[in-house]
Amino acid sequence: IVAHGLIYITASHGRLSPVYAIRPAASGDLSHQPGMAGPHLAWSTHRDGAYMQTPIVVGDHLYVCKDSGILSCFNARTG
Repeated sequence: IVAHGLIYITASHGRLSPVYAIRPAASGDLSHQPGMAGPHLAWSTHRDGAYMQTPIVVGDHLYVCKDSGILSCFNARTG
């Protein structure tokens, strides 16, 4: 999804369940260590990502719900 000038990507398939906030101008290799930021990555976390549910941004908050029903809330701009 897109909000606040960032692209939010989440996944929960495999060992980690990351959430990424990527700047739209990003290109090339975007690999990084989970939980870190970089020139193309505004913020990330290595946990609390969703597998099937679509995250939503309401105001300044990014909400992500896992299959287990656990709802996480992040500052959409800073994580």
